[in-house]
Amino acid sequence: MDPLENETEEILDVFNRPTLITQKNNKGNLLHQSHINYDLVGNKSSEKHARMPRGNGLASYDIRWKHEGQRLTALLQAEGSPNELTNTFTHNAYGDLENQFLPESKDPLTYKYNQLGLLHQLTFKEKNAANATQYEF
Repeated sequence: MDPLENETEEILDVFNRPTLITQKNNKGNLLHQSHINYDLVGNKSSEKHARMPRGNGLASYDIRWKHEGQRLTALLQAEGSPNELTNTFTHNAYGDLENQFLPESKDPLTYKYNQLGLLHQLTFKEKNAANATQYEF
């Protein structure tokens, strides 16, 4: 129970991962509920959320993760709606994240690694910026 006396209940699968999370207020009314699914190799594949904003009806949204093996290739929010947002990811031959394409951005975040496989450089370009920003580690 939190300081506002809201109660949260989690149901876990056999691998101890949450599959259903329900939050209710002190009167037992539903505030938020999340259904979480996993693929056959254990990657989170989807979440379905329902919430009751200030008691004014039900608002719901979905999040979906796409994987190739253990590599995340896409993250879709509000899939199939006019508000859909998609992040896509590419990886190098070692499985390291190479590029992340954000919604409404034509230039990706670019990740580069040193010979030990540690992140060495992150480069990105802000939406209306003429030049890219680069960080070296």
